[in-house]
Amino acid sequence: MEGRLASLRAVADALIPPLEERAAAVSTVDPRAAALFRHSGCSDEVLYKVIELIEVRLPPEARRELFLLLRLMGSRLGSMLLLGRAAFSSRLSLPTSFRDLPRQQREAVLQAWSASPDPRMRKAFKGLKSLILSVQFSYLAPDGTSDLLAAMRYPITDPQRPALPAPAAAAAETAVTAALVDLSAHDSSPGSAAGAGAALAAKGIRVLWPGDFGGSAAAAREHPQLAVQCDVVVVGSGAGGGVVAANLARAGLKVVVLEKAGFVPAREMSLQEGETFRSMYEQGGILASEDASITVLAGSTLGGGTRVNWCASFKTPAHVRREWAAEHGLPAFASPAYDEALEAVCSRLGVHTGFKHSGMCSALQGGLQGLGVHCEEVPRNCLNPDCGGHCCLGCARGGKQDTVNTWLADACQAGARIITGVSAERVILDSNTGGDRSKGGHSRGRKAVGVLALAGTTAAPLRLAILASTVVSSAGTIHSPALLLRSGISCGGAVGTNLRLHPCTCVVGVFPPGHRQQPQQQQGQGQAPQQPATGRPVGDLEDLAGAPGSRTGGQEAQPQQEQQQQEQRRLHMVPGQEGGSIRCWEGTLMSIFSNQVGDWEGSGYGSLLYTPAVHPGLFAAAAPWVSGEDHKELMLQYADCCIVLVLVRDQDAGRVTIDRSGRPRIHYTLSKRDEGSMNKGIELGLRCMAAAGAHTVLTMLNSPAGRFAFTQLGDAPGEGTGSGSGGAAGSGNPAGGGDSQANGAAGDAAAGQQEAVLAGSAAGGREAFESYLERVAQTGVVPLQMPLFCAHQMGTCRLGASPTMSVTDMSGECWDVAGLFCMDGSALPTSTGVNPMISIEATAYMLSKQLGARLIKATGAANSGGGNKWHDGKRRASPSPKL
Repeated sequence: MEGRLASLRAVADALIPPLEERAAAVSTVDPRAAALFRHSGCSDEVLYKVIELIEVRLPPEARRELFLLLRLMGSRLGSMLLLGRAAFSSRLSLPTSFRDLPRQQREAVLQAWSASPDPRMRKAFKGLKSLILSVQFSYLAPDGTSDLLAAMRYPITDPQRPALPAPAAAAAETAVTAALVDLSAHDSSPGSAAGAGAALAAKGIRVLWPGDFGGSAAAAREHPQLAVQCDVVVVGSGAGGGVVAANLARAGLKVVVLEKAGFVPAREMSLQEGETFRSMYEQGGILASEDASITVLAGSTLGGGTRVNWCASFKTPAHVRREWAAEHGLPAFASPAYDEALEAVCSRLGVHTGFKHSGMCSALQGGLQGLGVHCEEVPRNCLNPDCGGHCCLGCARGGKQDTVNTWLADACQAGARIITGVSAERVILDSNTGGDRSKGGHSRGRKAVGVLALAGTTAAPLRLAILASTVVSSAGTIHSPALLLRSGISCGGAVGTNLRLHPCTCVVGVFPPGHRQQPQQQQGQGQAPQQPATGRPVGDLEDLAGAPGSRTGGQEAQPQQEQQQQEQRRLHMVPGQEGGSIRCWEGTLMSIFSNQVGDWEGSGYGSLLYTPAVHPGLFAAAAPWVSGEDHKELMLQYADCCIVLVLVRDQDAGRVTIDRSGRPRIHYTLSKRDEGSMNKGIELGLRCMAAAGAHTVLTMLNSPAGRFAFTQLGDAPGEGTGSGSGGAAGSGNPAGGGDSQANGAAGDAAAGQQEAVLAGSAAGGREAFESYLERVAQTGVVPLQMPLFCAHQMGTCRLGASPTMSVTDMSGECWDVAGLFCMDGSALPTSTGVNPMISIEATAYMLSKQLGARLIKATGAANSGGGNKWHDGKRRASPSPKL
């Protein structure tokens, strides 16, 4: 342990070095900046958290690889192998271990690794940098403070957080809690199974003990310590599972929902980055592809990704629906049934537009409008018109209509039960001898009879069998194929293929400090709108966004009143207020987007621009690091940074497999075609930030070559003429457009802010900027040098018309196993090109409605909700209040 800690300390000291001279230079002007410059990455408290993250969250192979690297860095011979001549101070000297090198040499080694032609060295740098910086910039001292976050002007938590969540959210959580059993503390120790059985029985669930398994030989072969019985078991509680549970419970079926993670009520959400990633994200937020080229963000909590997503609620675009119907043989996606499902989902989630734009959204809007390209509002499922900017850390205000606040509450009020703290190990299978369960001539030789789940500790888990004639896997695109593969279900090799991730990167615009984005009050503010504030319902996305191929995105046709309402929601510059010009953690995370390079009228595959959720730990880990001093300079400008997300609708796919222990492994590398789409989005994002008034723009490339600073008046280029609208930074025309007073606002800012130009940036005027853009395009997306991430996963158990090309038929039933269904993001035939939550929920809604009718017809149960009586034979009224 000490050797690992010493090597980590040496790396952290080079990544985050104390800079006493810089601190002294600013100490009287800005004591908080001085504290950041003095800060050293050598804190053992922080480094122990890094080691804990490695030990607990990384898969065994990655953990061994990283610990081997740290061990080599601690020895002379190992450092000679890793560093070559850099390990020798002179020709005649013996090699020196990395951790014994002077700080300047260690920094030079990390710089060399970051741009090394050897991908193994780039991978080593990326892993160490991401782990150390993300923990350093999300760590809080025992008193809840952080010198780093104070210097970045970050308030640590939501300053407008109410004492209690919204009443509707509190009522929904009460309904869910009343129907929930948490088995995370139960394992195979003596008496634990009895305690688990008692807890399940207390919720009215029928519990079976080993002596009662006589009627289920398949279940007995799994050697469970106890079992429960129901009509349908749903694995997963996210966008798919919540909808399925609600529809089937309301149809009168006994439904049990399994969730491997726990339930975090709104009142218990910390809204602190480090804690939230540990408790509500898959693998603590550090899940990555096997080659480490892309980080995969996925929710792991009751409610799944809907609990921590950014609220964007797009209907499935019309061109995607046409593609699924025509090219994948799935006509239901072009049918009225899917129309009805989309409307039902959007209605239940309260989807609307008309949100007040944050500093980032205002800057993005200003830049897009200044360029004259497509720009529209993002429909969202939040009932709070003034969103708090912490959606990715959970909604403590209770405005977000995630599955906990909607579908799961509906399901529990209709009689469903939820078991948390249990991992679905495999589907329990039996021979399908009970009748002809073939479809389209394809025989299903096996049938699902339940799920084996494990609770408690990994070393001594409690084995629980959930017996049901219908199993619905809604465990998500990563875990649904893993569940099937652990169960010996491959569907001819189709399970796990077709992985789509919506790969993303970001570009950044750094805006002049000393100005503050301040919202204008909107009439009726504080009341949750029941329909879009623009006065129109949220229709198909093509209608919402205007003509995709239009340079103006349909803005010229906007009614004057609607344009005035948008103007009221835009944030304006108010000089002289401390705290940053953008404040990217504040306000609605994602209310503006552009499909200008989405190619919606062509191939349908391209990229979109948004603004993401970027809190300090994630920003520090993803931001370019070219030296310790340079990185600290950038962190000090965090409050003035607008981060633009470039999201690609990927044409090419990866794969999910399982390792020997049954854990899912993600195989995905950005293809050349998708890299081309990303490059177009990067260029548009950089041009947009320049037009919005940024004095410096940068990509995420770990190199000064990714940066450009405007140094002359009028240099920030707009569309065609090289003059920007000013956008969020414009002094005369916040709406953008042709106001000459706003032209050159970025240049004005740059002229007065030379001290803010990042070291190593290219600089100059319009011609130099065009040359910079050409170099960015030529460099492209260098694997492991430009961070990539994704927050959407799709396609690994896709619906299809043929068993040779898909995992399930159009009903969602597995081609090879009767009674096994997949209804989550894994069922989507391709990526959607927009945030997929509504597509997932609408697909699950349509399929589960059909399944419920089929099961009710097969069992003869009444379709009035009275068919889901539990084992005591009494209809159980929900102890929770009606929503």
